[in-house]
Amino acid sequence: MLDPHRLFPITLRGIAHVTVSKFAKSLPRVPVTLRALLQRINRKIRPGFEIRKASPMAQLEVGEFFRIDIKRGVVVAKYVKVEAYARELGVLKAWETLA
Repeated sequence: MLDPHRLFPITLRGIAHVTVSKFAKSLPRVPVTLRALLQRINRKIRPGFEIRKASPMAQLEVGEFFRIDIKRGVVVAKYVKVEAYARELGVLKAWETLA
């Protein structure tokens, strides 16, 4: 028969607990390609807007990634951090990482 005291750590109060942060750290990280992440973001944001990668010449002005209003042809946001923006939108989960 299995001893439950060996399966879980026991605190001073005698209650076994596992913190969420330890569980989240133990999850295997699933790599997501940049192309897949951009597609997820572009599906999630409002129609008429897109995240695009700038050309090497334009990177000095708008950064590596920028958000554009396609209908008006106007840059809405410069220097977009793709991974942080994807997490903010909820399209990149805690167990996923940018490959």
